[in-house]
Amino acid sequence: MKNIFSKEPLVQNILALLKWLKQLNKDITFIFTPSHVGILGNEKADTAARLAANSNMIDSGISVSEKDIITEINNIYIEKWQNKWNHNDTAYKRIHPIVSTHKPSTLNLSRKDQTIYTRLKTGHTRLTSMHLLRGERPPRCERCRTTLTIEHILIQCPTYRPHRIAAGIEGNLENILCNNMLTINKLLAFLRASGIYRCYVENMEVHVNFRYNRKCQTDAIILVRKIMSENP
Repeated sequence: MKNIFSKEPLVQNILALLKWLKQLNKDITFIFTPSHVGILGNEKADTAARLAANSNMIDSGISVSEKDIITEINNIYIEKWQNKWNHNDTAYKRIHPIVSTHKPSTLNLSRKDQTIYTRLKTGHTRLTSMHLLRGERPPRCERCRTTLTIEHILIQCPTYRPHRIAAGIEGNLENILCNNMLTINKLLAFLRASGIYRCYVENMEVHVNFRYNRKCQTDAIILVRKIMSENP
């Protein structure tokens, strides 16, 4: 009621009514009532509400604001999006289990660091996904003899535990790979101390523009294998 510029139709109607009554030299006083029980007007309103709730008829004369419609549409959209996302089994989903319409904040990172950070979030890195281009089995951790994943490197593997402690990274993937510059700097410090960062820089990942024909894909895989053999 204090906001005379409110776009809510109900508020606008009340303000218009107050203005009209003021022009008629009528004094209006708003009184806070701590309880609805025993007040005739509220008893009638409660009765009408109960009848409406049990009725199969819809009163089309009640207006709905544009804001309410947009809010409801957005809620339905997000609910369907979340249901679909719940059945998605990707690395990024494990980091961000809840969908959001908010745009991620801009990170103050170099292009190289931004690329590394983004690929860690998606789970598609040179260390964990190059086997897809080679047509080989997934890589395994030499110490733990388990599939090498981003989660294993950042959380589980005892080989990197001293580096994780020194860098101060802890928690689950959602906490480690969040859009927080302090946490990201700790993550980059861990990558540098463990030698993983150097692996990215010295053995630059090959970006191939795949075309949608088998020959180009085969040529690209041969090229990647050749480069990998020269840079083991």
